[in-house]
Amino acid sequence: MNVREPDYQENNLLFENFIKSLFGRDYYYKVDKSNSYWGAIEIMLSPVCNLSCKYCYIHRHRDKLYPESLRDRTTILKNLKILLNWLTENEYNPRLDLFSGDPLTIELGLEALEIIVDHYRDVAPELRPEYITIPSNFSFLLDDELVNRIETLMLDYQQIGMRILLSASLDGPILENDTRPFTLYESLKSSGKQTHIQMLSESSLTPFRSAKDANKARDDEFYEKAFSFAEKHKGCVGFHPMIYSVGIDKWKDNFLWYQSMFRKYNIRWSSLYLLEVRNTEWTISQAKEFRDLMKFLVRWQWEVIYRKDTKQFIDNIFNNGEVLNITRSPFERTSRGIGCSFQTMLYIRMGDLAIVPCHRTSYDHLVYGKFKTHNNRIVGFESNNVEAMIQGITFNTNNLPFCQTCLIKNSCHGGCLGAQFEETGSMYVPIPTVCRLEHAKVLGVLEGINEIGGLGYLFGKLRESDPTLGYSLEKLVELKGGIL
Repeated sequence: MNVREPDYQENNLLFENFIKSLFGRDYYYKVDKSNSYWGAIEIMLSPVCNLSCKYCYIHRHRDKLYPESLRDRTTILKNLKILLNWLTENEYNPRLDLFSGDPLTIELGLEALEIIVDHYRDVAPELRPEYITIPSNFSFLLDDELVNRIETLMLDYQQIGMRILLSASLDGPILENDTRPFTLYESLKSSGKQTHIQMLSESSLTPFRSAKDANKARDDEFYEKAFSFAEKHKGCVGFHPMIYSVGIDKWKDNFLWYQSMFRKYNIRWSSLYLLEVRNTEWTISQAKEFRDLMKFLVRWQWEVIYRKDTKQFIDNIFNNGEVLNITRSPFERTSRGIGCSFQTMLYIRMGDLAIVPCHRTSYDHLVYGKFKTHNNRIVGFESNNVEAMIQGITFNTNNLPFCQTCLIKNSCHGGCLGAQFEETGSMYVPIPTVCRLEHAKVLGVLEGINEIGGLGYLFGKLRESDPTLGYSLEKLVELKGGIL
């Protein structure tokens, strides 16, 4: 039997229909964005960053994810204008993220923010995004002129009813200089990556010439500036340190340092979004340290915040009260196939207007497709791998063969698909060490709740709200024997 090859035009049409049906064209999106499959766009501006974080996929795979040939400043900014016009013409009003590298330490990022605010200044208020979110390592604080420019932009956005929300990627002084070193000028120069040098030199933050100088820059005064900035711009700054395998034994002290700074600058204790780095490197001993950290975080909240009121603490886990996200995580089901933003955002690489699965999976063969342009307008869509798109949109971690008999499959939000691709060659094959890490997280939280005398009450709440999840976690405790 002859099997007809997929028609190129058919794939383009299928790709276009997916984009339009999942991104904002339908009635529900305009009435209630929470019902839209994709409620946000991630603008992947540039992979350039002045840090070389040991756990960062951009640092490890920059040229494969965002080829150097696509980093032309003029093209990136032109494509950004084209995209913004397309959104407005179609009455799309998504949330916006500016991501990849650190946009606030390169001139390109500041120019992009100026273009966005200038565009929406002339757009009807109902078509303006409420905010634009930008993760940043906050090294812009090392330059007073740069701080002034960023604060001016924040004010410009506020004047038209929008906000710039900054997510401070600060791992803290106990860990940061070891795991998140500054990019050194000489290493860039010797690598021959002229585009990197050019783009970094456009920033007022000149790359450091020695690790010693770089470490001096991120001193106590730097962190004081960071929390002072957050206090000044309350409601527009959050913190998202990453919990990494290296230095995991220092994380309790790091958490307590964070809380001391929050108290000093009158910042809510819960202004901390904690995520574990789901790379392959976690050892057994490091996973045990992570589990112990989870117990510590449960007990700290119980003692310091809830004054040893076990019932109130557990109730707040279930009623969306003030509890650390990483503590609530084991008892939350994701409403989609995976817990990360893989299925909730439209990821667009500005260098070529490519639509990619996510920032960590934008390898050539995985690119879903591209916007087609003519005379600086988007006129259609060109498919590259629509099959990957269908697979990604319909993917659910519960359906993976590797996860079928796993007792935490109902509470695990999944591994990082990019890390899985890098390690196993497939986005959909879990990394065993990360599976062990996720077990450690769930067990650590359960052990912590057991230590404060709340396990019975917790399982009672689960039997009411989610019997299947409750059963699997009770079985986990039973099979683990003496662990709890």
